[in-house]
Amino acid sequence: KHLQDSLIQDTIADNILMAAAPPLVGATFECEALDHDTFPAIRMAQQVLKSPGSTLGAVFNAADEIAVAAFLSGDSGFLTIYDLVDRAIQEHEPVQADSLETILEADLETRNRVRSWIP
Repeated sequence: KHLQDSLIQDTIADNILMAAAPPLVGATFECEALDHDTFPAIRMAQQVLKSPGSTLGAVFNAADEIAVAAFLSGDSGFLTIYDLVDRAIQEHEPVQADSLETILEADLETRNRVRSWIP
């Protein structure tokens, strides 16, 4: 009885989903060039990916965390997040992340630097 009730509920749920979002059979999709002005974080992430094994990833992450915290606390605007992260990446001279100490040092320096930029 429970299995039958479960199957009926699943069928009802499937029918509701199909009515709300019909399948895209035969649909075509086009990919357009990425608009880096609209999505600046993509460009920054691509820059980090071009420097694998370096401290740039730690800098990106640390800057983002501080910038987001500043936004959430009301100390800066949402779009300022991108500016702060971009500035941190641009001003950082990446080095090989060959030890945990190197990564933690880049992280701490970035956090302190980004905090100093927030009014």
